[in-house]
Amino acid sequence: MIEYAHATLVSSSLKLSPFFVDTGRKSKNPLDTGTDAAPVVQSRVEHAFRFVQHRQEVIERARKNLLDAQAAQKKFYDKRRAENPFKVGDLALLSTQDLNISHATAETTLRSRKFIPRFIGPYAILAIQGNVVLLDLPANLKHLSLCFNIDKLKVYTSNPDRFEGRVIPKSTPVIFDDDGAPLHVVEALIKKRIFNRQPEYLVKWHGLPHHENTWERERDVKHVKSLASTAQGSSSSRSSGTGLVLRY
Repeated sequence: MIEYAHATLVSSSLKLSPFFVDTGRKSKNPLDTGTDAAPVVQSRVEHAFRFVQHRQEVIERARKNLLDAQAAQKKFYDKRRAENPFKVGDLALLSTQDLNISHATAETTLRSRKFIPRFIGPYAILAIQGNVVLLDLPANLKHLSLCFNIDKLKVYTSNPDRFEGRVIPKSTPVIFDDDGAPLHVVEALIKKRIFNRQPEYLVKWHGLPHHENTWERERDVKHVKSLASTAQGSSSSRSSGTGLVLRY
């Protein structure tokens, strides 16, 4: 019965059932006990001619329905599709939605996709082929494919030094854990909030500008006790100190 139901189900693209396309006739319901109509007497030549003509009509009808469905799907896809804004040498942020990576803290072996940022990077674009780009990924991400569709990328907007006399922070020395993932130093906890019933802190990373601040779960920064205790009382107070947290 499952095979029968699948064969007689009308396809949304074909607008015909697979059984009808394959045989050129409608399937007989096994529960239908009615008598069949009397067959029309035809000569062999006439029967063969009508059979071939009917098969050609069914195939042409199915082909037209498939082309119409393909055009409708393309029109729907193109509405949400953006032109390729990238060129070789640009920097792009990479979406972590379908990446096989996880987040971990410095003092625990907990690894979870819940704590990874939505985008990582930026990474330089080495080559472009249509809507597929080749990224220059760091060593700790070499296990991933280097080619990505532009749907997985986001244009990176840098923070230029527009103001004269602006202090340029020195880059933080790169520290790697046993897995080769970079560790960043917590400089300050700027704010505290409740997100999805979980306390989070806005973290200022040492050596990184303020636009690189990120919200981190309390469980991931609670080992930085001097920071967490100071920022506990006020959501707008700023505390200072240092601590290590794994951050991609």
